[in-house]
Amino acid sequence: MRATGPLRDARFRRLLAGQTLASFGITALYLALGIWAKALTGSNALAGTVFLALGIPTLFAPLGGQLVDRVRRKPLIVLTNAGLALAVLSLLAVHSRSQLWLIYLVAAATGLAMDISGASRNALLKDMLPAHQLAQANAAVQTLSQGLQLISPLVGAGLYAWLGGGGFALFDVVVLSLAALALATVRVTESQRAVATGERFMTELLAGFRHLRSVPMLLQLSVFAAAAFAVLGLAETVGFAVVDEGLHRPASFYGVVTAVQGGGSLIGGLTVTRLMRPLGESRTVGVSLAVVAAGFIGMISSSVAVVLVGSAVIGLGVPWFIVGWNTALQRYTPPRLQGRVGATGNMMLSVPQTLSIALGASLISVVDYRILLLVIIVGMTGAGLMLLIRPTPAPLTEPIIDVPVGN
Repeated sequence: MRATGPLRDARFRRLLAGQTLASFGITALYLALGIWAKALTGSNALAGTVFLALGIPTLFAPLGGQLVDRVRRKPLIVLTNAGLALAVLSLLAVHSRSQLWLIYLVAAATGLAMDISGASRNALLKDMLPAHQLAQANAAVQTLSQGLQLISPLVGAGLYAWLGGGGFALFDVVVLSLAALALATVRVTESQRAVATGERFMTELLAGFRHLRSVPMLLQLSVFAAAAFAVLGLAETVGFAVVDEGLHRPASFYGVVTAVQGGGSLIGGLTVTRLMRPLGESRTVGVSLAVVAAGFIGMISSSVAVVLVGSAVIGLGVPWFIVGWNTALQRYTPPRLQGRVGATGNMMLSVPQTLSIALGASLISVVDYRILLLVIIVGMTGAGLMLLIRPTPAPLTEPIIDVPVGN
């Protein structure tokens, strides 16, 4: 079968290969770090802190976006993966609980690398491909990413059990180094970068916020997506209650639920471009939120089969959201602002999600998990319906932003 769309472009294929290797290394890494922390301390809380460390860099996303907009994106994404490989090498020094801080440091470095690489990749795709191929390109990235999530956690856990922490670290260094090498072979003519304007640092830093606010379609998407994520974070805690209290299964069964969700996400990645073609970005995001909400309805059941179907439906909607969201940000943002807008958009989702994760952890012991599921369902359905019924029209032309450019 002949390649079609962006896959016909050798530059995109190389970028996709590098991104796939990096995704594999990163997803295998952060699960192995949690297992390693648990093995060293015997504490679930200290193991869970690995994921907190992973998310902390998102709070500084605008700074990363500023960096992406100031430098060449291809060298930046190559150096980011190479730098993460060097950081992972430091794990060879971890032998006891006293070196636990190194695990947290590498987890934070992993989160930072994910943020910078994601913003850089989106900007490179904007430079590399015509606008009508961005959705297909994002779908290809998500399809491979979701497919890897079916196997990379198992590979990470298996290699850690077989080789130990040090052996796994060396394996991951090799994978991340190969990713950097693959990305270094990508040839792309990058757009002009933003230059210093003499304005106050905070003014330039917040250019991403100003752009999202100035484009009505992106503003509406950001507001309702943030509202949906403000309740979606409850699911991080509720998921364990579904397995324990609802299904009366051990916590390890949560891995089965997650794997089924990954299968649904793989299907979602394969179908998203067909969905976006008639609907456009806003309605695709609206559909995704409504579909994820429908999946959570299945989580209320005490039937294993119904819960697994619900999990698959949730997974189906996830790549629809990611592709619709990323494509909208790419298409309606000038190249010189891609880094700051992408980073700002991700922060607008992650901050309310993180706050709701904390809220869910505090409520789960005093509120029936089914009530929290209803909050998730109502909140996400409402946000999705607003985007489906009353989407703001896409801009006819790229907005003009008062940010000078230079070579």
